[in-house]
Amino acid sequence: RELPTVRFDVEPEVYRFFADHPDVAVSIWRVMKISQFKMFQTGPHEYEVDGQDGTVGIVDVAYSSPTEHLLLCEGSFKSPVTIRPIKARAVIHMQTSFTTNDDGKSSATHRVCFFASFPSQTIETAARLISPVSNTIVDRNLRETSLFVHMMSVAMSRHPGWVERVAEQLEGVLDASRQELLDVTARVYVAEQKRVLARMGHKDVTLDAVMATLRVAEEGAALRAAPPATASEGEPAMN
Repeated sequence: RELPTVRFDVEPEVYRFFADHPDVAVSIWRVMKISQFKMFQTGPHEYEVDGQDGTVGIVDVAYSSPTEHLLLCEGSFKSPVTIRPIKARAVIHMQTSFTTNDDGKSSATHRVCFFASFPSQTIETAARLISPVSNTIVDRNLRETSLFVHMMSVAMSRHPGWVERVAEQLEGVLDASRQELLDVTARVYVAEQKRVLARMGHKDVTLDAVMATLRVAEEGAALRAAPPATASEGEPAMN
């Protein structure tokens, strides 16, 4: 089945990072408490997944490029109401293109084709019967995942400190992947600040100018996080 084509604003470097490190995205979901799904990198191109609902499996990245990914998936679902685990195999093919908008920002458009097979003819027939429901769920998951990548792109370009705090809480990811997340965040933030300064009329944007805006942002965040001042003893409190 071909899923709906989705287009959204995102820096290409951010998109490619999460396409190459899906386990980092999953770990961020857990930090943000939006999902209990688990994914662990067990090889250069292999991941183990656990949906925490009886679903477990293995994902192999058969092919990967800046604009194309091919995944081979094999897993099973075990429920108290089933005698045996329900097994399935799937192939996921994702194609991506990038464009630059009039405002200088970038957008990604991706198309996903999904192929699934079941060794049990009975289960395959049942899957076809419930496909109107399952297709809706898959479509929604694609849109929500796209929205997440867009959100992370915005966070990296505007709130790098938040990304750094999240990175410190990640579980089950390689140290190299955690460091790469921080490196990507730094590059995306610097690129965005250069664009902002250029729009303000600064022709020669230096790193010092970029760091100055970061210091101002950090000082503002520190002031907002500081506890409110209290009135001294014997002095009336100000409304």
